[in-house]
Amino acid sequence: MPNRFKAALHLHTTYSDGELTPEELKAFFQKKGFQCLIMSDHAEALDSNKMEEYVARCRALSDDRFCVVPGLEFAYGFETGSLHLLGYGVAKYQREEAPVKMIETIHRLGGVAVLAHPYPPLMPQIAPMKETLDGIELWNTKYNGRLAPALWNYYLLKEVRGRRPEVLGFYGTDFHWKTQYAEMAVWIEAEELTPPLLLAALRNGKFYAEKEGMRLTPDGSLTPRQEASFERKERLYRIWRKMVVGARAPFKTLRIPIPRRLKALARKVL
Repeated sequence: MPNRFKAALHLHTTYSDGELTPEELKAFFQKKGFQCLIMSDHAEALDSNKMEEYVARCRALSDDRFCVVPGLEFAYGFETGSLHLLGYGVAKYQREEAPVKMIETIHRLGGVAVLAHPYPPLMPQIAPMKETLDGIELWNTKYNGRLAPALWNYYLLKEVRGRRPEVLGFYGTDFHWKTQYAEMAVWIEAEELTPPLLLAALRNGKFYAEKEGMRLTPDGSLTPRQEASFERKERLYRIWRKMVVGARAPFKTLRIPIPRRLKALARKVL
């Protein structure tokens, strides 16, 4: 019987725009009972030399009880927004000019290619990626909020799986700050706690996510009750987010420091 390992996905450190060092990140999640971190620092903040150092630190933090898997997040700017592609398991720095080509490179480097927090206006850019993606991030608790995922992500996965049932739904924390919500756990089934076996399990759908007692599957299936609940909570989150953004606006306009309490609230909500 394979073992189950508690993992956190989509994580950032001081190597890009995260608040914690890799060592601090491990300590933070280890206290919460996690056994594995699947990293995704922004590729734009690294180069080949920094990448070697980054991978070495991830490996130094890993043993038979805890595993830190290196990875990168690649950003592509378009007129309608920014498209982000996760390369879980990528341990070598290489960047391509087009997302489709980047997916090929992620695969060649042994990684898992996942579309991060999809954005509807980017559908023309997402369309050619559907043929080679390994997965779509269904719920990003930073980008979508802790209350509910964006149902559009589920509809997108359903459409893609209609042609390619091997494409999976992923769940990520998009962790940057220690005040963020960090209770989205992904349980990975693998024989051992090693990067190759963990990545193979992610690639083959041998995982599920769990959030506050709710189980979320890689096939993206939802009951009618879950879908209705998510729809209500998604509307609530949009209202909540609008209020927090509105409260921050005067401080940004006047270029004065945002009060610490408001900043902490914003980091929990946004």
